[in-house]
Amino acid sequence: TLMRSSAASDVYKRQLLNNQNLGYFLFVYSIIILGDFMKIIDKLMYHAILLFVIGGLFGYFFETLQQLFKTGKIINRQGLWFSVFKPIYGIGLILLTILLFKLKDKNIFIIFIAGVLIGAVFEYIASLFQEYVFHTKSWDYSKMNANLDGRINLLYSFVWGILSLAWVKLGIPLYNKLFNFVYGNIYSKTFCIIILAFLVFDITFTCIVTKRYSDRKRGIDATSNLDKYLDKYYKNSVFEKKFPNMKIKT
Repeated sequence: TLMRSSAASDVYKRQLLNNQNLGYFLFVYSIIILGDFMKIIDKLMYHAILLFVIGGLFGYFFETLQQLFKTGKIINRQGLWFSVFKPIYGIGLILLTILLFKLKDKNIFIIFIAGVLIGAVFEYIASLFQEYVFHTKSWDYSKMNANLDGRINLLYSFVWGILSLAWVKLGIPLYNKLFNFVYGNIYSKTFCIIILAFLVFDITFTCIVTKRYSDRKRGIDATSNLDKYLDKYYKNSVFEKKFPNMKIKT
């Protein structure tokens, strides 16, 4: 009986040791998985910021040059209150990169058609979002042929296709070199964090000012101290100088 009790005790100790080893293994494995996950998040953040900045800057210069050739005048086409970035182009470039990256080795016609479809759907949804959230619109194709609700137009959808093709075939290889050059550098990481914080602030402030401008134009009185502050320092004339192309959707 004593020998059986001793054997049972030894088995119990081995099981306990194995359980402790298993617990330690799971703990270490969880730390490794968490570390890998954080690295993925870090890399995605880098990509998102870089692509947004590249797309946003491109959109500003693209539309500014477009207006210059069209009217002979330099018209302010910035997309945010404190910076020139055009969010629709920044977000659009992120979307195109995600959806078209796997098509980089496909026929150029396939990439072009995919870019047309992605650009058209994205532009339509962006227009709907702007209208229903802010009651404003930044573009209107209703006077052009082959438009859908004035939100998208066949010509500009083709432009999305051409830009998508250029980005996939020419832009992405250059972008990958840029990313590999800056990723992991402590200075670039600090810069990206600063840019991210600035963009969050700029986008938030722009949304707040735009919403109050829209409410004012639609005859909605100020109901908070913030509304009164915006009415005093960010009048309609100030807003319209900053965003001359934005119209109220009634």
